[in-house]
Amino acid sequence: MDIRTFVDRKMFCAALGPVVSVRRQSVLGFKARLSAPEPFSSTDLLYQAAAKEGLLVTLDRALRQSAIDLFASLPPEPERLLFLDFETSTIDHGVVGSGYIWEQVRQAGLSPKNVVINISESDAKDNDALKKFIDNYRGRGFLIALSDVGSGHSNLSRVALARPDILEIGSPLVGDLHRDPIKQEIFKALMTLAHKIGALVLASDTRREEEALLALEMGVDMVEGPLWEPFTSDMAALNERISRTAAAFKSYTVDKKKAQSARERTEDLMVGKLVKDLSALTTDRFESRLAEMVRENPGVECLFILNDKGRQVTDAVWNSSRPVRENVLFRPARRGADHSMKDYYFLLTDDFVTRFRSEPYISQASGSLCVTLSGSFRDASNENHVLCVDLPIS
Repeated sequence: MDIRTFVDRKMFCAALGPVVSVRRQSVLGFKARLSAPEPFSSTDLLYQAAAKEGLLVTLDRALRQSAIDLFASLPPEPERLLFLDFETSTIDHGVVGSGYIWEQVRQAGLSPKNVVINISESDAKDNDALKKFIDNYRGRGFLIALSDVGSGHSNLSRVALARPDILEIGSPLVGDLHRDPIKQEIFKALMTLAHKIGALVLASDTRREEEALLALEMGVDMVEGPLWEPFTSDMAALNERISRTAAAFKSYTVDKKKAQSARERTEDLMVGKLVKDLSALTTDRFESRLAEMVRENPGVECLFILNDKGRQVTDAVWNSSRPVRENVLFRPARRGADHSMKDYYFLLTDDFVTRFRSEPYISQASGSLCVTLSGSFRDASNENHVLCVDLPIS
């Protein structure tokens, strides 16, 4: 099929996928999606073919018109939003200042305040033109979303340029979020960024309830994707699905908090017992006792002890079942290593606390995500020490 024939005959249709607020238990809006036959069912292939024939702007406007018409046909809801993807590379084709989207929205009888222009932040080459486009439409009352943040060839400097109302985090991070601790840390960082700039966050292309629940725990405001789309044409079924997800989120949050509290109590008791045992020993017996402690506590990654200056007085005694990296960047700390600038040391020695739990971080010994628990104690010679316990985060 010729791309020009495809565009002229409008052999495509728009579908609207719900954008959901689980906390409000409501549908906040709809996001336009493309539906097209082979060989153009892939959005990327469709736009690539259109660009080769000089039809990129024409195609983009036609697809957007289909979505606007479909949204305008829905029963009116004063606060419901339409998320319109904007093919940002058309910025480089001189569309800035045309006001075409404004005309499309106006002629459909919609208010700009109900329309979110969703900008892919990795596509446009002309940043000045992109900023002018954003300022123009924001000035007319449109909301601005930035998609693909944190994925692909994403350029995070565009966040400062666009100052978006909504940050959209897509499938490269949302997919299997519940199984990947590294994705979770990147996701948290983007959530912090969004909160700093006053933007809401949309978790896009969510396919599993587990992904949605963890994204909600991290603070996302909206969820969108195939998880909801089977119910798009049946609002009663969609609302029931939202209610079930809200109930699941409540149970998930309560259960996770209970499990976390129980785990932390168990770990605190473990550290308390370990420092009590070590308090009866002199320094020369520390390392042999640490080896026994590792065998007694198989969930521990490694143990080591610091003196009152933050210097390591034992080697890191390692759990033999845990992987160890030995290279320039990653290797277990050895006797004599300086930990005086680690929070798990100086907060204890400053009489701030007697027990400490670090935030998750990448272990320089294993390259894996872990937390360090620490506890201060006096040994049999009445000298101050700090026990450090590394626990892996699976």
